[in-house]
Parts: sequence; structure tokens; C-alpha cells
Amino acid sequence: LAFLGWFSLAPLGLDVARSMGICENQLYPPNMHPRRRAYLSYADLKTGKSYCRYGTDDLDEPTDCQVAPDGSNATRYDPSVLADCMCVGGTHCKN
Repeated sequence: LAFLGWFSLAPLGLDVARSMGICENQLYPPNMHPRRRAYLSYADLKTGKSYCRYGTDDLDEPTDCQVAPDGSNATRYDPSVLADCMCVGGTHCKN
């Protein structure tokens, strides 16, 4: 029974984190801190879109997003794909 209860209450964790203001993207807005590890490694499971439009500089330990391959001045970051509450391993709300 406890096993089933955990899965029914687990989605509420993000709502609680959002209301407490401890989500990674609340503490570190992507437009001010674009190179946060939580953002660099983020990819939306439903759409397959990634925060880094052109990939990261390193798959295992990313430090930044790749620049546009055609050399244009297009932005390499896409904060619109980030979840409402970024709370992944290694971030403030998961520690």
C-alpha cells in the first residue's frame, strides 16, 4: 500500500517545490544563468527538444551549448523547452 501511495503522491513534489520557490529555474533564471548544468543536460521527453539547440560541448560533462553550425549569430539556448520546475539530481531542490 505504501508503494502505491508513493507513486500517487510523487507528482505533488514538483508542485510543492514550485510553491516553495526552490526550483532550479526559479533560483537561477535561465536568461541570467544559461550555463547551469541542469539546463545544459535537459531534453523534453515528449518533444525531444533540447535546451541546447545545437548540442553540448561535452556529452558527459557539459559546460556550454555548441554554437550554430553555420556560424550564424543564432542563439544556442532555448529556455522555452525547460519544464516549469527544474528539479533534477545535483540541483538545489534534490539535495
